[in-house]
Amino acid sequence: MKNGKIKGINGRTQVDFVIDKNGKLVIGKRHHTLGNRDEVLAAGQLKINGQGEVRRIDNKSGHYRPTVVEASNYPELFEKAGVKVKGGWIELYKFEINKSGYLTEAEKVVSKKIK
Repeated sequence: MKNGKIKGINGRTQVDFVIDKNGKLVIGKRHHTLGNRDEVLAAGQLKINGQGEVRRIDNKSGHYRPTVVEASNYPELFEKAGVKVKGGWIELYKFEINKSGYLTEAEKVVSKKIK
């Protein structure tokens, strides 16, 4: 990160992320690998523009499945991790899980600009 922007992701515009229990942002692929299958404060996907600015945060993580309530504090967690998110969007999903523990539905319930 540099000046609140995310750098060095080789031109990728969408990445998975976790914020670990210590508040450290980890970016890459596969949430369970990024979080070492440990508890995390946040998990989802980021959309980033060519200048390294966060354009969208969501809570889509197949492994962690953060709730809307848990994910509603993501902008604050990103700011604490040194990433500027104001002006981007947060999209939060409610997940339906079947009795076997598999995701059956993801419904977008929040879509708003981060102030």
